[in-house]
Formats: sequence, structure tokens, C-alpha cells
Amino acid sequence: MLVPVPGLEWDGNWPAVAAVLPLRGVAQQLAVQAELIECQFDGHSTLFRLRVPIETWRSPANVDKLAAALGERFGRKVGVETELGPVWNTASAEAQTYREARQSQAEDTIANDPFVLSMMRDFGAIVVPGSITPAPH
Repeated sequence: MLVPVPGLEWDGNWPAVAAVLPLRGVAQQLAVQAELIECQFDGHSTLFRLRVPIETWRSPANVDKLAAALGERFGRKVGVETELGPVWNTASAEAQTYREARQSQAEDTIANDPFVLSMMRDFGAIVVPGSITPAPH
């Protein structure tokens, strides 16, 4: 569920923000694997509270890099607090869901293609499992 943050003029979509932050390495993993618990903005300060599934990603250096990237994104000083726990609504989970949907669509396209069906019917052709990949987007 998205909770807009009017003072930041942000719709609250953490996975969308996390996916495009200019981070690398473990700091990037922190961003894309974390789930937003809440974003507090009181008119002066901004605090992102995140749940993170792996303790080592919560190191102060990684949290500082994430806070700096968020500060740059929102044009203000940002604080980040983390807690350890299971996550669901993350940039990584959204990307995986998207990849799975594209894969399923590609497989359905091949399974219903008239040419492929005629080759299977007329010549006993088979589609090798695992050989279908979605077209680049």
C-alpha cells in the first residue's frame, strides 16, 4: 500500500525510488532489498524507516550511503533507520515479479503460435524446456 508523503511531493512508492537510486554494491542491495515501514516528514526533517532482511546490509556505512542518495533524490537532508526482519514489498521483489510475468508471457506466446503449433503437429517438433526467453525491452 502506498502512503503519499505530501511534504516531499512523493507518492510513497519505495520500490520505484529504491530501484533508481545511484548506488552500487552492498548499499544498492540495502536499497532494493529493504521494505519501507514508514516515511516521516514533519516539515523540517525527513526519516525513512526501513526493514532489512540481512543484518550485514545495515552497517552504518551502507545506511549513510543510502541516506545521502535519498537526500540527493529528495533535495533535503534525510535520515534512515533500519530494523532487521522479513520483507515483501521491495524493489527486488517487484523486479522479480516483472521478470516472471514477461517469462510467462513469452512462453504463452510460443505455446499459442500457429507456426509452432503446426510444426509440433506436422513434424513432431518440441519446444525445449527452458529455451524460451523474453525479447529484450
